[in-house]
Amino acid sequence: MKPMPQVGTSITAAWPPSCRTPTPRKRNSLGGKGSRIEDLKKINHELRQHVIQLLDKKQVVESQVDRFTCKKDHLCKELAVNGKLSEQLEKELLFNTADEELEEAKIQIQHQQNKIKKLEHTVKTLKSNPLWKKPTLTM
Repeated sequence: MKPMPQVGTSITAAWPPSCRTPTPRKRNSLGGKGSRIEDLKKINHELRQHVIQLLDKKQVVESQVDRFTCKKDHLCKELAVNGKLSEQLEKELLFNTADEELEEAKIQIQHQQNKIKKLEHTVKTLKSNPLWKKPTLTM
């Protein structure tokens, strides 16, 4: 297969050389018509070969497009799945953070309850002491 012409070049540049400009031949007894017919047959054959090559290239490109389309669809599905997983992970992280904060608050509440119990015990102990007098408010 011949390479495709570059952008900006003439389409005839991709044609086989004999198709670009016919080569002059010596005239024979038919007045040159026989050699001209042979030239045209050759050009026609080369053009058919070139068309076959282009059709082959077209088929290759179409199969590549199909393959890339399949790959794109697969990647889009993966991206959608990853998006859902990302949302789930974000929710889990939020719940985990809230859970940790709740546990920390429970620990602080337990510490506060322990302090209250100690203070209540201290008050009870002081009240049971006969030397302890209830403070009076004076105004």
